[in-house]
Amino acid sequence: MIALPILQWKRARLTRPPCDMLNIINETDIPVNEQLLSLVYNACLARFTAYRPSMDLTITINERVRDLNREYRGMDEPTDVLSFPMFSSYEEWDEQFRLARRFNKNSNKKANDARFTAGDIVISIERAQSQADEYGHSIERELGFLTAHGVLHIMGFDHENRDDEAQMFTIQEEVLTSLGLIRSTTP
Repeated sequence: MIALPILQWKRARLTRPPCDMLNIINETDIPVNEQLLSLVYNACLARFTAYRPSMDLTITINERVRDLNREYRGMDEPTDVLSFPMFSSYEEWDEQFRLARRFNKNSNKKANDARFTAGDIVISIERAQSQADEYGHSIERELGFLTAHGVLHIMGFDHENRDDEAQMFTIQEEVLTSLGLIRSTTP
């Protein structure tokens, strides 16, 4: 899994209005617990900040994820989750919020109403189900894990080396455990 710049991803839903917080787009016929995924999103962000940028979370099929993975990573295979961050680091992300707050203050809007888009997450429902089966836990737990993983990538976390991976996976597990989404002890 690698984070990809959102500016490269040409989305087909250009007419969709911008939204605050987490916008979940389910392109499949499989129902997902959107409330739970929003809780995961909020729990990840609450560990670091009081504000909530807009993020799109698209639940889709392997074929669509494979197309995106091929186009942006050069890998002709599906993956479980792709992240398209708007910023290359948490520092840039934090600076964007400060600029939005300053703009709101200067335009007589509430300073804490600053909203900006931080990025997009794309999850393969088929890979999520397969991995849930493999690890012996629920699809909700796997979708929660993949959502947390994507949110942390958008916030600038990565797992390119052992220390970064340990930090990122510790945060993910703490968030999921706090929401009762525990990993099965028997795969």
